[in-house]
Amino acid sequence: GTADGAIMIWDLKSQTLAGTLKAHGEGEAITSLDISENGYHFASSTSSGTVQVWDLRKLKCVATLNTDGADVGSVHSVAFSPNEGKMLAYGGAGGTVTFVPVKDWDKKAVVASKAPKKGKAAAVTSVAWMGGRSLATCSDSERPVRFWGLAEETE
Repeated sequence: GTADGAIMIWDLKSQTLAGTLKAHGEGEAITSLDISENGYHFASSTSSGTVQVWDLRKLKCVATLNTDGADVGSVHSVAFSPNEGKMLAYGGAGGTVTFVPVKDWDKKAVVASKAPKKGKAAAVTSVAWMGGRSLATCSDSERPVRFWGLAEETE
């Protein structure tokens, strides 16, 4: 992704540009990209906080989440779960990580939004899945790593 919101899709086999997609909003920087385990979808986030899910086969947007930062503010990171990409997580400036089931993209259903239990919520700078359902997040202040599952949180 680029600073002006363009996402370039390259065909690695032929080493050619397969297409260029424009993210939600004009001139919004792409802050994060992640490809689903099956390779059919990828997610992008922008500096305004919008998260989009794209179909790589059709080169089109299939869902728009967190429009203009409604859930978590500016989104810094997106990540598909490793278990067949059944969940998408994103986190950002608001210090919250949001979990969305893939099957409910069209409904924009949020399963859980998790924020730190204690103290001021620092911006989430990175989200990464570990194992089946636990998610590690790294925050700005004091550099703590928090481990969240959908059922409970541990620090």
